[in-house]
Amino acid sequence: MATVTDPGYVAQSQAYLTLRKHWRKAPVMYVRQRFGVEPTWQQVQILEAIAPPGAKVSVRSGHGIGKSSCAAFIVLWCLETHDFSKVPCTAPSSHQLRDVLWGELAKWQRSADEQSGHWFRLMSDFARAILLDVTAM
Repeated sequence: MATVTDPGYVAQSQAYLTLRKHWRKAPVMYVRQRFGVEPTWQQVQILEAIAPPGAKVSVRSGHGIGKSSCAAFIVLWCLETHDFSKVPCTAPSSHQLRDVLWGELAKWQRSADEQSGHWFRLMSDFARAILLDVTAM
């Protein structure tokens, strides 16, 4: 089993930390690389709107444009690219929050883990980073 001092683990973690810096400025690139999907043009507009620090974005639209997936992308992007971030999530009903949004979070979390490893642990009501800071070693 690899430990945090193994050269392979250290190199992989440092490469990941470099990616995080790039992804922080480019949420569309984050979605493409981390989840291996091409966002819809509507999702691209939303993702580009949230990129600037302090951005405030609201989305009103019809059914089927991928708002729930995009919300999951944004939550995971924020958690993964901003140290010590907290992302409050609200919805009109508990069903929409727990079953719809949290279901999308779990789906895309599994997809990301299959592609590049387990960097986060999704709990019943929060996500926790499990990456160790190798720059301090």
